[in-house]
Amino acid sequence: MRQSLIFAFEVIAGKQKNAEKENDFIYHERIPKFEDLEIPEGQLLAKPVSFDAQDRSILGDDLFAQLLPVSVIKAISVYEEQKTNLRRKVEERIDRKNEELEDYFRRLNLDEINVDSEPDKLALPEDLLTANATFSAQPEAFAEIVNKLHELGNRSREAEAKLNELKVRLDAIDLPEIISDKGYEVISRTLQKRIELFTENRDKDTNLQNTIADESEHIRILSMPISEFKKTIVEDP
Repeated sequence: MRQSLIFAFEVIAGKQKNAEKENDFIYHERIPKFEDLEIPEGQLLAKPVSFDAQDRSILGDDLFAQLLPVSVIKAISVYEEQKTNLRRKVEERIDRKNEELEDYFRRLNLDEINVDSEPDKLALPEDLLTANATFSAQPEAFAEIVNKLHELGNRSREAEAKLNELKVRLDAIDLPEIISDKGYEVISRTLQKRIELFTENRDKDTNLQNTIADESEHIRILSMPISEFKKTIVEDP
């Protein structure tokens, strides 16, 4: 700071000496004394203007308007990570199922089946021939399965009626000394577990019946003699 002031003083003093020499030899103007000089009044070079720091028309758009809070950025990062993990798991499951399906098709040897050939000369996969032999050797097996399912359905309805009756009889008991008894509590819990187990098995039986009903036509075709079976395969649908 001091060096800057000394340098400025030297520059001003040098300029003053040069001006005095030029005046003495060229202009010959009178040099006024310091006390005769008028003190210049200060002038404002810029007029201050008041403004509202929150006024959008003055400030314009917020430079940071596009920035998101840290919590939002973190939440987006977590979401993207979870989405990536879920997509990877789904893709892995799809790949596994595709491999299983391709392996199943390979074992069927479908590419070796020429449906344009004569039925007697049609070469079928070994697994398909084995299934046909099994079903055709027991032509009554499917009917027996259907009868067993009907019997199972009848027994299921009987069991459901008995369980519901027991449930109603237990719920009808309102004596505090009986309800608070440990034996009553054990019976209630056991009955509830039986009802839940029965409901689960009933749903499985229903799904099984629906599946067999959907595949009944295929089972009927598999039960045909080998000559009719091949003829049915090569026939147009």
